[in-house]
Amino acid sequence: MRQADLAEFLGVTKKRVRELRAGIHPDADEPTTKEGWQALLDAANGSAKDGGPPPPPPAVPPPGPVPGGPLLAVVTRKPRNPKVIMAKLKEGGQAITVRVQTSRNFTLGMEIPVLPVTVVLFDLARRGPRWFGKW
Repeated sequence: MRQADLAEFLGVTKKRVRELRAGIHPDADEPTTKEGWQALLDAANGSAKDGGPPPPPPAVPPPGPVPGGPLLAVVTRKPRNPKVIMAKLKEGGQAITVRVQTSRNFTLGMEIPVLPVTVVLFDLARRGPRWFGKW
């Protein structure tokens, strides 16, 4: 089995595959199946089932509806990039960046519903305004 294919299947680097191959006892046979390699990798790393370290939590919130619905923000600035607008959350006043399809019809002071993507990056929770300053 090629190292590149094996590394892709296991989700590790080719260097890690070489380390696994070097760690196999010289008298033992190398695993011939992908499942055998997966078991070898789990044994070397210690899987979460065997008391190993749990996987790290995701950095971004999972996709789907936000508990409590979209948040309200107020447009504060329109940068030169037509795909983003700057706003402040109504609750807390945090400055955020909002991704939009086009910022052409947004006006300063306009209230917009937003959904979080990361801590400071948000998506517009609905289609953009059809007319200048009006939904």
